[in-house]
Amino acid sequence: MSIARRGFLRLLPGAAVAAPIAAKAAADELMGQQAGLVRGVLGGGVEMAQACAPAPPDRSRIKDFFSKFGLPDFERDRIWQETSVHYLDPDIAAKKSWSMNVKILTQRERNFKQRIGRELRAWDFEDAREAFQRKHGFWFWW
Repeated sequence: MSIARRGFLRLLPGAAVAAPIAAKAAADELMGQQAGLVRGVLGGGVEMAQACAPAPPDRSRIKDFFSKFGLPDFERDRIWQETSVHYLDPDIAAKKSWSMNVKILTQRERNFKQRIGRELRAWDFEDAREAFQRKHGFWFWW
């Protein structure tokens, strides 16, 4: 294909679409090569690799432990440090007698509690996902 002088400018809008497609194709090819390497090295295929992998810890036992004893202090401290305030909830913002520092601290404590709740609910989601995958043999990839 020959492109006239300055004719390549007409191809630039197509490059925005073609680049991600080419990158995905290259990644898929690389993953296929790595899967072939695993099958070749182990000789038994991917099933053999999964059979040799260590068993993941039982999530229900860990969840029971955290429900009885709570999160360790170092984990609570890490979550607290990562919790930030980007906006105030309307009920907190409406408090006229509160200083801005008290409003921000109250919002941060609320965000902290919500984040811990989300972390615990994520474990429930993982349990449901694994049960679905065991029953049906697949999981949705999105």
